[in-house]
Amino acid sequence: MRSDHPLVAGSEQGLFMAALAEEPFVFFPRSYGSGLYAQIIGLARAAGFSPLITQEAGEVMTIIGLVAAGLGVTVLPASYQRLRIDGVAYRTLLDDGASSAV
Repeated sequence: MRSDHPLVAGSEQGLFMAALAEEPFVFFPRSYGSGLYAQIIGLARAAGFSPLITQEAGEVMTIIGLVAAGLGVTVLPASYQRLRIDGVAYRTLLDDGASSAV
């Protein structure tokens, strides 16, 4: 999420998907085909909401750039935390099922 987002403060240990229920999402298109889309939709539904995907992009750097611009939040594999982009804060999802084998 954007580094000045209200959810950043106090969530250093992570947060639950339900905290993102009212947020616009920036994400891959459904056709991306990695299974990540279905997993994130499933996590959101388990948390009691259907995510509002307001922007889609096929490249991770574009998604992170849109997040940095304040257009929404995203959920990506933890390995992308290595991409340090000004204006972006990374948080771990604490929900059961928020991890997957690669």
